[in-house]
Amino acid sequence: MNHKENTQQGSALFNKLIKGTTVPTLGFGTFELDSDSCRKAVQNALDIGYRHVDTARMYENEAAVGRGIADPALLEAGTYRN
Repeated sequence: MNHKENTQQGSALFNKLIKGTTVPTLGFGTFELDSDSCRKAVQNALDIGYRHVDTARMYENEAAVGRGIADPALLEAGTYRN
């Protein structure tokens, strides 16, 4: 990872990237998850506190990850996307 420093916010550890963006060190991996199981897993991960979801074009599950992130119930619970 190309980062300058690690920072901590509460009990979560973040990596600060060169341009100043921070990303959580611990992410939820989506490799080999597909369709509805992927959507549900992403929703559950966000619900329990994950804020870094790892996906890649080669996983071929971007649509399911997107549906998991777009779940209206997460927004109602105070989780936001940016």
